Amino acid sequence: MNKMYSSSNLEHHDSFNELKRLKIKHVRNVKGPTEMYLQPNTTSQELGWHYKEHFTMSQKPSWTYIERWPIVQNEMTKFVDHMKRNDRDFIFF
Repeated sequence: MNKMYSSSNLEHHDSFNELKRLKIKHVRNVKGPTEMYLQPNTTSQELGWHYKEHFTMSQKPSWTYIERWPIVQNEMTKFVDHMKRNDRDFIFF
């Protein structure tokens, strides 16, 4: 059996009506599948199962990462800002 869980890991619902109400309201469990089970339940879960363990924020970015510096004030934005301030009837589109 792939599910390794204890009663402390899963929420217990005493009433079927309460469980049904939470399902209708789309209330999700606070814990994720990695916190409830020791192993992935399906093959599709295996992809991201150990993601947090292998990739932490303290690691350097990948060589494929390109730092981008967008131009905030180019000629067009300066023109539009100027026209907005000076011409009340200015419509860009």
